[in-house]
Amino acid sequence: MSKQVQETAKSHGDDWLSQVIGHDKDKGNIQNWRARDTLPQALLLAGPRGVGKATLAKAAALQLSETNQRADAGNLDTAVHDAPDVWHGTPANTKMESVRNELFPFLRNAPFVGPRAVVVLEDADAYLTSRQPATGNALLKSLEEPRQRIHFIITASRPDALLPTIT
Repeated sequence: MSKQVQETAKSHGDDWLSQVIGHDKDKGNIQNWRARDTLPQALLLAGPRGVGKATLAKAAALQLSETNQRADAGNLDTAVHDAPDVWHGTPANTKMESVRNELFPFLRNAPFVGPRAVVVLEDADAYLTSRQPATGNALLKSLEEPRQRIHFIITASRPDALLPTIT
């Protein structure tokens, strides 16, 4: 990554998290882990629907990936979609075929631009469950043994519904 891109990413990376309302403890932890380069390989953000878990996860993914997605350049969803080092999974795009054709190649090759890549698994309690074992089992190896510089942020309203090895 060029020095200019690194400087721009660092100067704008925190802007996304600062725009998230609430979650001060989680935001502080993420910023501290990043500053000390002690990021956990996976984070589980659990809580009731509508409290902003997905917003926090996407903002954190942009900050952690440091891929020059400026907070003042558009909305959060667009920035996540355009960030080369962020893969955003939802119940709609985490079917087995998408995991094989999109996520696994991303995991093999990322990060592309920044120092790390981030996979956001939004509403994971809808697809990483014992009721849908194929997708969950396919993701388990990646979650349990991620490559260096690959981080997962998982959101769930019902963490008890997740596969036991995830929680």
